[in-house]
Amino acid sequence: MQKLTRFTLLIVALLTPISLLATEDTEVPDPCPSVIELAEQIMSARQAGVSMAELMEVMENKYQQKLVLEAYQIPLYTTQEYRDSETTEFGNKHGVACYEAMLR
Repeated sequence: MQKLTRFTLLIVALLTPISLLATEDTEVPDPCPSVIELAEQIMSARQAGVSMAELMEVMENKYQQKLVLEAYQIPLYTTQEYRDSETTEFGNKHGVACYEAMLR
């Protein structure tokens, strides 16, 4: 459970609904940087050996749960170089999907 502690605070901060950050006079912020950060934090937790059950407990919606399921289909790497690379790639993959959806 200690491994999850540092990720829990980051994930909870990222789960703040973006709509709460906007007022009537402002535009809704671009959600894609938050999507990328969340995906990277999920993959980082996965690569650190945090259990899927622990991560699923802090996910608030089906989209976030799907990210966790996808992350756990990727192997746990033994070297930090591969872990970092996979974390970046996972974030980028979801960032691309987010920006593509926004540009449609």
